Amino acid sequence: RFRSRKTMRGPLKRNWQKNMRPMMCAYKLVTATFDYFGLRSKVEDFCITYEKNLFLSSHRQIFCWIDEWYGLSEAQIRQVEDQEMASTNVATLRKPKMNDHENSSTASASASAATTTARSQAGGGSH
Repeated sequence: RFRSRKTMRGPLKRNWQKNMRPMMCAYKLVTATFDYFGLRSKVEDFCITYEKNLFLSSHRQIFCWIDEWYGLSEAQIRQVEDQEMASTNVATLRKPKMNDHENSSTASASASAATTTARSQAGGGSH
């Protein structure tokens, strides 16, 4: 069970939202459009579910890392984000060595897909 040393928050128990102050609320708009008959609802539902799970996972990690960022200024948080983005991009853009007979398009497609990044909403909860 996680408990923050700096804020003394945690572990989160059932209905923690009703008792926790201060609290930040972040709204995220996700839209998915797939205009192909027969697959539209399945693909759109998959995309929405994937994004929801991604947000939940990210917010859990942000909470567990609270002692790392609590008390930092917004500029300091941006600096940490930029450093993490740079190291992630270096790791994901590194192409594996391929044999001459293999098609290199697979590696470049996966590297391109991995370069999308988003800034977290961590800065708002430090007051």
